[in-house]
Amino acid sequence: MIKERNIVVQVLLSIITCGIYTFFWNYKMGKTMYAANQKAGIKAEDNSVLYLILSIFGLSIVNYCIIQNELNTLARQSNVL
Repeated sequence: MIKERNIVVQVLLSIITCGIYTFFWNYKMGKTMYAANQKAGIKAEDNSVLYLILSIFGLSIVNYCIIQNELNTLARQSNVL
């Protein structure tokens, strides 16, 4: 479902690229969340462009809140919790 990535690598890539990798990560996370919801049979929207735009304007914290909400919905629908 969601590939595990080393957080150290993500932080280093963000530092090395002066934050550009963060834009890519937010966009990619939108695609990943959409695919995970589709796989679980949950009707979802592809928010990857929204995540990218929010990230460009310095509102990445909003992305993390939306992603967490989607993960909670996914967990509830999958009867994980």
